[in-house]
Amino acid sequence: MEFDVNDVLTLLQKAAEKADLGLEHGNFGELSIYLEENRKDGDARITEDYLYKNLYRPSKNSLKDGDQTISANQGYLNSICRSIGFRNFEQFQSTLSSPIHPILKSCESGWYCYVRRNTKESVIYQSPVRIYEGDHKMHFELKGPSQRYKGHIRLKNDCLFCNFSADNEKEFLHIYRIGSREKPKVLTGVFAGISTAGFPIGGRVVLIREEVPFGELKNRQFSIAEAQNMEEMRYKKLSKFFQSYEDNNLRIENPITFDLDDLEL
Repeated sequence: MEFDVNDVLTLLQKAAEKADLGLEHGNFGELSIYLEENRKDGDARITEDYLYKNLYRPSKNSLKDGDQTISANQGYLNSICRSIGFRNFEQFQSTLSSPIHPILKSCESGWYCYVRRNTKESVIYQSPVRIYEGDHKMHFELKGPSQRYKGHIRLKNDCLFCNFSADNEKEFLHIYRIGSREKPKVLTGVFAGISTAGFPIGGRVVLIREEVPFGELKNRQFSIAEAQNMEEMRYKKLSKFFQSYEDNNLRIENPITFDLDDLEL
């Protein structure tokens, strides 16, 4: 079957980026190993020879000869696509005309999320977060002490909108101001969600980019007083940012009448 040569080369480049490799001849063995490690059940195995001799070299030769297509096995192309987060080659091609915004893409990383507990007790929660690309979308995942929350992240009106939920259907929305900044180190915003007791809550939230893998990030909680005495400057600044309950947290009182009298609670 014939395929657009530039689309095939772009797929190989995308796969190499996922594996943190260049497209030099000596890297196709490592790329094959990466694809095998991420291969989905039932998909074809992609060998080093197939990548180089059946896709990369013929694509380069076609461009030199002025040809715009090469012959390739669609099942193999689908296998490569699924190994790097796409449904199939057709879906991968559809993303080429509508690429992910570079500002959104630049947020791909591990992060720590910080919020103040929604009580008068001055406690700060630290939760691991990762923002990553998959299926041509940017995903947002937060690891809580007992639940993982997953959803998508979108860029709109100079803000990042992160809507995510857990298996127990508990759901949160985070909105961060980003403007036109790429690769921000710190993002501040607001959150809205449901408390453990089932009440609507909201407040301020902070994301701080980390340079270590998501799997190495740890959940933690600490008091503002403890944060003030920590050596790392981030905790001193967080303690000041989250000092006031009134500036950082919002909740409603338990409705009783579901009438105007509830406004006086």
